[in-house]
Amino acid sequence: MRCILVFDHLNDILYSKYDNKFSKHVKLLAYRQGLISGELDGGCIRGKLSSNIIIQLFSPIVTSQRLMGCQFGNSYISVQCQDGTNMVFDEYMGYLFIHIGTEDVVLMKRTLSICVVFVQHLCGPDVSLLKHDREVSQMLGKLLDGWRHLRDTDQAFLVEAVEQLGVNGEIAGSSLNVLRGAADRLKTTAPDSSRVHFLLFVNSKFLSLYSRSAKDLASSDVLFLSLLTNIMSQPQNKNSLSDDECSEVDVSADDIENHNRNSYEYPKDENPQPTHQKDGHNNHEVTHTVMAEDSSEGEFYSPPDSPSNVRRKGKKTLSGGSDGELGTDKEAESEEIFDEPVLAGEPNSRHYYDLSRLRREHGISGQVHSHLMLLRGGGPGFTPHVVHIATVCEDVHLLIMIETGSGAVANGLHEAFSALTSLQSLQLQRDVAGVRAAFESLETGIKHIFDGVRKSKPKTKCATLSTFDLDACVLRLRSCWEFIRKKYLEYLRTREPDCILRIESSTPAFSDALREVFKAGCLEIGLLSRDKEALLSAIESVKEGMAPFGDFLKVKALRNFTLGSRASLTINKYLEEFPGLVHFIYVDRSTHRVTTPSLDFSSQETISLTKKKIWAMVDFSREHLTEGHVAIMWKDNTFNYAYFLWFEDSNGSPLKVKVFPSSLLKQFPIPGVLCGDFYLKLIEECFPKMPPAKVQCYELFCIHLGLATASCVLEQSRRLAATVWEVTGASNNPIDVL
Repeated sequence: MRCILVFDHLNDILYSKYDNKFSKHVKLLAYRQGLISGELDGGCIRGKLSSNIIIQLFSPIVTSQRLMGCQFGNSYISVQCQDGTNMVFDEYMGYLFIHIGTEDVVLMKRTLSICVVFVQHLCGPDVSLLKHDREVSQMLGKLLDGWRHLRDTDQAFLVEAVEQLGVNGEIAGSSLNVLRGAADRLKTTAPDSSRVHFLLFVNSKFLSLYSRSAKDLASSDVLFLSLLTNIMSQPQNKNSLSDDECSEVDVSADDIENHNRNSYEYPKDENPQPTHQKDGHNNHEVTHTVMAEDSSEGEFYSPPDSPSNVRRKGKKTLSGGSDGELGTDKEAESEEIFDEPVLAGEPNSRHYYDLSRLRREHGISGQVHSHLMLLRGGGPGFTPHVVHIATVCEDVHLLIMIETGSGAVANGLHEAFSALTSLQSLQLQRDVAGVRAAFESLETGIKHIFDGVRKSKPKTKCATLSTFDLDACVLRLRSCWEFIRKKYLEYLRTREPDCILRIESSTPAFSDALREVFKAGCLEIGLLSRDKEALLSAIESVKEGMAPFGDFLKVKALRNFTLGSRASLTINKYLEEFPGLVHFIYVDRSTHRVTTPSLDFSSQETISLTKKKIWAMVDFSREHLTEGHVAIMWKDNTFNYAYFLWFEDSNGSPLKVKVFPSSLLKQFPIPGVLCGDFYLKLIEECFPKMPPAKVQCYELFCIHLGLATASCVLEQSRRLAATVWEVTGASNNPIDVL
């Protein structure tokens, strides 16, 4: 049973994604509590699950979470129930994200954090786009499905690092020259698209990147773009159901009887006691009980917005590909049900835009997928990009990321939205010092918005989400800001409660003004087709340049390199010098590049034994890493396992940590890079007096046969870390991993 819900500040559902098991369970609960009234239709509860029912069932825990966060600053992190049902919570820009399921809490936290990151890439600070833009909500569902599929099948996504395709220098140089030539052509024919990245993927493996006059891409951006490419490159499912054929699971009378009989059965010698989960920051105990249904795994759905009276439509998602079944190994058809697209603009306005239609009209061609995305880049905040994805050869995909001129505006808007969210919470707590600090941050963010708009006016009049152009949006924002600023200054001077009431009454209009500026200044639909001919010409030049290497790259991506390969002296050396070595994963955390032998998932033995051991090893290592352990060894009946994390300086000499920040690790992002760079934060805390760029961080996971001794594992781990550059092509000085 799995479900992801996103609630706004009014506790209304903006987005939801759940499977048949959750739908059936909620219908049973609703019937028992009288939320579904009337006689059964043919002995069954039929029809789609209403968002109103979900809201009524979850409103107590949502309201409790809001109160604990706003009034006490002590919100829940997770809830573990006696029957195995778990709930985890996260917040972004005042919106509450909840994940309900029966999986491990750590995995659920990672999944929910990944969901928040995807929302940041798709929506920026305006999470309400999930409700108002059907295409954005559908893309979020695809990204979640694709990420889960790749995390279960791709080692690079398991450790959240980029896997580079191992090719010789001639092919690497040729591909880079092809991208450079295409960038030169684009700059000559389309000067407005000069800040650009050209990126080549072979399946999900990185091949080449060429950037011109644009901010550096973060490793998390490359990993996200790899996921996006994987989703867009999957073929459409021919067996997809039409809108009218999508339906949810029915609940029979037998299901109702069994649920009523089993709902609150406990061991006879025990009283029902809810379990407790302590908040990691404030040690607040959570008590909550929710009963789970033992029905089989089903499909994921997104229900209609609540309340809504428009005609419902459904879209069949893909199976085993971009919209593959989430979290199951067997193939199954998956469905998602959405409302008709909610159009932007004021209600009943002639400026009411159909966003999906605008994207289709402004797209380049059917062979190129174009999207507006926000990427992290090298600095704080997100920068808007237009991302074009095209297939240049079979399994070889070209991405063109054009940086728009509104990066400063986007960063200022992110600051303003974050500060405004903090202010709304601090005002309830009557924390004057906190209000003063948050107001200063808000003032800084607004200043950055106005400065950014003044320095970079869009050259193309855009068909935006807004009913007004950018100048009108900025004028409205300036007017709202002057009033808000005046009242905050008055409150900080006099402490009058009436000032807070005035501020709260004017905050919705101020928030709307910020959203309008974001939509008009950062989400310019017209940019999708700007310089159309020049882009198509650049894509064709890349196709011609990469055509001679297409077949080789396709085969190479299937088996990047293996420990069983006899085609390379380097691999033979590994076979000869590392007896008993079954598998290893080496990650350079300074660049987030992973080196690991490919796995043959066509072999059932690999899936049933080796894959499970590798995935469990990584999860076990991360669990102990968050507890402060950077060198561990353990074994089971089959294998020996080892995990090491160490640091080097720029010369390759080992660096020793004087005091490891074990007590601070709970406040770090989860280990990885997508949800925040855990390892960069670790470097900053371990070596506060050294620039992070001068500290190299590495990880090594090893699996040896169970007969291998501990001393053998340690000795081979040292040599493996010292010689892995023969595979990666990047030389490192030897280091003692201990």
